[in-house]
Amino acid sequence: MKILIDCSVFSVKWPIRLREFWNSVLPELPGHLSAHSLYLLNRSSLPRMTDAGNVIVLNAPNPEWGKSALEDRRLAALCAALDIDLFLSTFCTSAGSKVATLFVIDETDSLLSDRDSHLPVGTKGALRRCERLACRSWSMPDSDHCLEKELVQTLAKEMILAAQSQSDESQMRIRDTEERATVMLANNLRETALRKYQQAHDEKAQLSSVKPSLLYRVFRALCKPHRYINYLNKVFHFLALAFGIS
Repeated sequence: MKILIDCSVFSVKWPIRLREFWNSVLPELPGHLSAHSLYLLNRSSLPRMTDAGNVIVLNAPNPEWGKSALEDRRLAALCAALDIDLFLSTFCTSAGSKVATLFVIDETDSLLSDRDSHLPVGTKGALRRCERLACRSWSMPDSDHCLEKELVQTLAKEMILAAQSQSDESQMRIRDTEERATVMLANNLRETALRKYQQAHDEKAQLSSVKPSLLYRVFRALCKPHRYINYLNKVFHFLALAFGIS
């Protein structure tokens, strides 16, 4: 089985408890999933990992939280290209409805609490999308003993169950509806970005098509003394043509 883990939690400073959880769990996880291939998407940093032969690290830029729908489409494409069986996000990223997803949440430190001012803009929408696209959820226990072997074993079992789970008709409808809405939003974001690029390109082309004034060209020539010889050669060549001098 191929598992893609998006280590997006290390690209943000909040929530602290979730970062600490993944910082302690990730290095231990490959040993409990030795029969499976783990792809770790490194956004900015990773905890020190053990030398496990089943871990493949992929480097990627930080998520665009304000354009989380585009992030979803990129991750969905990556999962399809790598033939991923299970997608797991450490923090508020999703990969569509075509791949099995385990949603891990810390209910003791809600991301939608009064402290969500620490979170990047767009995180709330991304979190709701994660909830609706997941085929299985797992809540972190209300405990500070994140290094306990039983905790890592439980998470590993939940990951395998999520990959093997079959969504019922109601859940499939929710996931498909959310994916269609995400695709529509991503297309709108692309079209907006394309319009802005085209507008900037047209404005630049319009400015470059305006012939600079003689005064500006003289000033520009004076600012480049190393090109004086070239200018003189052009003047002599013009005079030679004008007076028929060979």
